Amino acid sequence: MNNRSGFELGDIPGKYLSRFAIQITSREQQILLLIASDLTSREVAQQLFISPETVKSHRSSLIRKLGVKTTAGLIVRGFELGLLKCA
Repeated sequence: MNNRSGFELGDIPGKYLSRFAIQITSREQQILLLIASDLTSREVAQQLFISPETVKSHRSSLIRKLGVKTTAGLIVRGFELGLLKCA
């Protein structure tokens, strides 16, 4: 999935596959990509036809699952784990 920022979802490295890939839903992957593209919760919601509160819920879930504290940390961890990569 490409977007205007040049980020795309990466292939998850094998060493993380059992630990993370199974736990992160395809919707969470979409939301991670759009958050990394500097979209607001409202903009993400509009693109995915969901409510901004649902986006916030998914973001909170991602933050918890990836063991970070902030949205910035979420993006960094996404790159570290290969969930995001520069196009």
